[in-house]
Amino acid sequence: MSLALTHPSRVDRLILTTTMGYRPEPGSIPGYVEPDWSSNLPSSIEVLRNPSFENVRSRMARILANPARLTDEAVLVRQALYQNPALSAVQQTLITEYLSLGPSIRPYVIDDAQLALIVQPTLVYWGDKNRTPPSLGLRMAELLRDGRFHCAADTGHWAQFESAPEHNRVVTDFLLASV
Repeated sequence: MSLALTHPSRVDRLILTTTMGYRPEPGSIPGYVEPDWSSNLPSSIEVLRNPSFENVRSRMARILANPARLTDEAVLVRQALYQNPALSAVQQTLITEYLSLGPSIRPYVIDDAQLALIVQPTLVYWGDKNRTPPSLGLRMAELLRDGRFHCAADTGHWAQFESAPEHNRVVTDFLLASV
């Protein structure tokens, strides 16, 4: 979103799959309460410090609507990444800043006024069981100048994994529609 705003000529289309980094105006979405992302910080740091198979599985399972869909292969790939000391250190810094909305993240959080300035055709793809409710993604699509909203059923935050065939079809149709 920031790239689309600061360098619009570099962005032809935008796809926001269960995106974070947007904060609506208070009260603009009836019943919406921003989740307390900082509550995820201790477990997110722990899995980076101790990336056992079970810790990684547990961390990944919480972003799915149906944890049974999580494959051992997906866990092993993520575990290998977390076991890399350099990557783990960077991830710990990033996740601490991101979940606590630290000073290096705050300037990049998009608000309603900024969102309305994005001119590129934008697909907002959501999961109906995402911890952040679909009403947030719908609000984004409505504020965008050329926004489209798609909500996948029985899908959590990791929509591109959990509903991969549907996600790939919707994204491909969106990209090809304007060619």
